[in-house]
Amino acid sequence: MNKGIIGIIDGDILIYRACHRALKDNLDVTSVFDDLYDDLCDQMACTSYSLHISGPGNFRKNLKQGFTKYKGKRKEKPSNYTFIRDYVVKKYDTVTVPLYEADDTACIEGTKYLREGQLFMVATVDKDWKMIGGLFYNMQYKSLTAISTTEAIEMFHKQLITGDSVDNIPGLFGLGIKKAEKIVKGKNLKEQFNAIIKTYKKMHPDDYVERLNTMGTLLYLVKDYDDEKWNIEYWNKYLDEIENTTKI
Repeated sequence: MNKGIIGIIDGDILIYRACHRALKDNLDVTSVFDDLYDDLCDQMACTSYSLHISGPGNFRKNLKQGFTKYKGKRKEKPSNYTFIRDYVVKKYDTVTVPLYEADDTACIEGTKYLREGQLFMVATVDKDWKMIGGLFYNMQYKSLTAISTTEAIEMFHKQLITGDSVDNIPGLFGLGIKKAEKIVKGKNLKEQFNAIIKTYKKMHPDDYVERLNTMGTLLYLVKDYDDEKWNIEYWNKYLDEIENTTKI
């Protein structure tokens, strides 16, 4: 039975916003977080909510690879971060799983709802969450966008080319969004991925498979707790499944 619209909230973003606002204005960080959360729920107007916080550790950082240092450019956390994170986890019964980021646990929940036909809305400012699909609420601009499965996959394909500078994922050096759009333009999802493999092979003939598997693992939001090891074979099978079951 459909349960209205379920809200899936990026708790990491709310925590950082509360930290910076509290430090800037000398406010109680717990009250700031509570106000931010309540205000966001009012904006989303969903039937129920889940709040996702990244767990301790990170399977991507444990990946043995020599191409990049995942999230190696991140700044130190605010001084009040640990305090408010502990408060939020205890008060809000958050979705927090060791080794997985909030992006992953949100995607796992969203994927479950997509398969069940359950309406849901993700809320964040992180563009990567568009790779989940479904309704996307941008906290900053207070805007709502519907993301199809095809659009979500195509965004991931473009990131395999461009990488993600925020997380220190290089992708293919020198290829930006315009080149990525040119590579995928006019192609179905399988053709897009084949073109990406071809581009990797052309630029890195000696290690293109390992390089692509690494970039994919770092960029991919997992859809289940047993598929954290993304690779070319896995993705080809997934694209076949999408093509055969949803006829997108």
